[in-house]
Amino acid sequence: MHQTFYIDIDEEITSIVDRLRKAKSKEVVIVVPKRAILIQSIVNLKLLKKEADGLGKELIIVTQDKFGKMLIEKAGIAVEQKLDDVAGEEVIEAEKVDLDDAVKINISGMGEQRDVETRKRVDKIGSDGYYQNEDVEDILSAEKYITEAEQLGVNQENVEKITNKELVIDVGDDLKKQKSSFSKNMSKRGFAPMDMIRNVEISEDDLADEEEKQNGARNEIRKTKEELFHRENIQSGLAKNGKPGEKKVENFFALSRRDSADEYKSINVGNNLKKYFITFCLIAVLAIAGAAAYLFLPKATITVFEKKKIQSVDLQIDGNTSAVGVDLEKEIVPTNVISISDELTKKYDVTGSKNASNQKAHGTITIYNEFSSSPQPLVATTRFASADGKIFRLSSGVSIPGSQNVGGQITPGAIEAEVIADEAGTAYNIDPTSFTIPGFQSSGNEKYTKIYAKSFKAMTGGGQSGNQAVKTITDTDINSAKTKVAQELKPSIIQRLKDSAGADFVLLDDAVNIDDSSYTLSNSTGDAVDNFSVTVKMKASAIVFKQADMKNIVATAIAKKGADGMQVSENSINMDFGKSDANFKDGSIIIRVHGSGNIIPNIDLTKVKQGLLGRQEDELKAYLSGYTDIDRVEVSYWPSFLSGKIPNYDSRVDIVLDKN
Repeated sequence: MHQTFYIDIDEEITSIVDRLRKAKSKEVVIVVPKRAILIQSIVNLKLLKKEADGLGKELIIVTQDKFGKMLIEKAGIAVEQKLDDVAGEEVIEAEKVDLDDAVKINISGMGEQRDVETRKRVDKIGSDGYYQNEDVEDILSAEKYITEAEQLGVNQENVEKITNKELVIDVGDDLKKQKSSFSKNMSKRGFAPMDMIRNVEISEDDLADEEEKQNGARNEIRKTKEELFHRENIQSGLAKNGKPGEKKVENFFALSRRDSADEYKSINVGNNLKKYFITFCLIAVLAIAGAAAYLFLPKATITVFEKKKIQSVDLQIDGNTSAVGVDLEKEIVPTNVISISDELTKKYDVTGSKNASNQKAHGTITIYNEFSSSPQPLVATTRFASADGKIFRLSSGVSIPGSQNVGGQITPGAIEAEVIADEAGTAYNIDPTSFTIPGFQSSGNEKYTKIYAKSFKAMTGGGQSGNQAVKTITDTDINSAKTKVAQELKPSIIQRLKDSAGADFVLLDDAVNIDDSSYTLSNSTGDAVDNFSVTVKMKASAIVFKQADMKNIVATAIAKKGADGMQVSENSINMDFGKSDANFKDGSIIIRVHGSGNIIPNIDLTKVKQGLLGRQEDELKAYLSGYTDIDRVEVSYWPSFLSGKIPNYDSRVDIVLDKN
């Protein structure tokens, strides 16, 4: 069973020795990170090895630091690449006591007593008799060897090769002396002497080549290593009672700590310089990028607004259905003729009256057709005879639908119609009954019996004797109703014509023709009714033309009237149409129009643009004062935060003329 310790990269040898003394297991494994202070000095490792031997503990160091592994092996300590290569059960480490922490606690005044025994054991490391003369000489010779190897000016990989070449013999002797009880796989440890000799062979030519390549770095490495190890300082501290080879531990550890501090100080200075250099480069890049953005990134769009000048013309334009397209020179536009029909039914009150004794009864009957599947027309005034022989006549003509065969059964066609008594008087106010058509008696019994009528309400309105007045339809009522219904239908049918033409076409009121209208009345003059209905049917046609064709002709005429090279904004064209003459026989029309539009001055935008490049916005007004046709300019920038100055480069500026 073994106990494992993990040390920090900057942990001092005194702390590690103290932890080794406190280890409860005979077998101790120390896990060391790369570049740790412990494995950077052969002196530290010799101290640790001597302490382990004195305590009777078996020691293995686990690290992946190549240079450190060479020093560990030189010190005679077993070394492994990974913790997994160490076999055996691990003992959980007891609570650690950090010497530095103990010192800090004592200084902070918390009143805790430092472990006196621990202090004595640690302090004993630097006693006069801690090392024998031969031990100091071994340490110094090893330290001297490492320093001389580093002064060759080669990199760490070559140092490893050279050192191993001379250390393999000592390594083999040290490992033989160490009687470890660890259960390990020797093939995994891989530091058998013969294997190491094969792995580290190097030719003198290769070393000379590498030395020549590293010539520029030798002086710097030599200087750093000499300061790190301080050979002179170490040797100067080896005098006690005039005996060479002995030194005080206090001086040694003071020098070691100073070397470590100097090393890390130099590293910190290098890091700071690197940070300053990176910061300087970043600021320089940002400054260059800002200057480039200011010179090349901005883009501006200049919109020129010209001073408005309105020009007008009066034209008489010909429209013809035979024209293929608009003719700007002859001022001819193509036309289309569209037609549509519509009808409207309205009910109106009667205004006439007459004596009731002359009033005829009237009512509604339903006429049936079982005779034929074809419709049967009946003219107005067709006679219907009631069951008691009273005659009633149709108020208006109707067509009775034909019969239908539904599921093998004959279903007669039917239609409702208004009838009026043939004579006045109350005798015709009869109850619901059936009717026949006397006129069909000569057409055969089947037609006479299968075309018939029925009333489901009593006839009313038959005049009483005396001077009682009742409402009746007059000719004035009928004429007024026809006029009203026609006037109401006309706007509706014109709107339907416009909808049929589409939004791109113009329909003038003078270009609409209403054909003769037909009217249908529910009652005749003299009928005694409270109201009656009128149905009007209309057919209308119109000549239309495209609005864009008319604008093109007006714009061309305005441009001709002005100076050479003058242009007209089509979006500003306004047209007022006068009376038109339409011929619906051939689809031709004469269109009279008053047109006006804004004149676009002939401005050399390229010249204006060249004059504006690189100018500040507050300079634009003074520069543009020389252009009498320009009202103002508006400038938009991209990106917007770089506004205030128009870019110097032509490719970064666009100029357009506002035609609205």
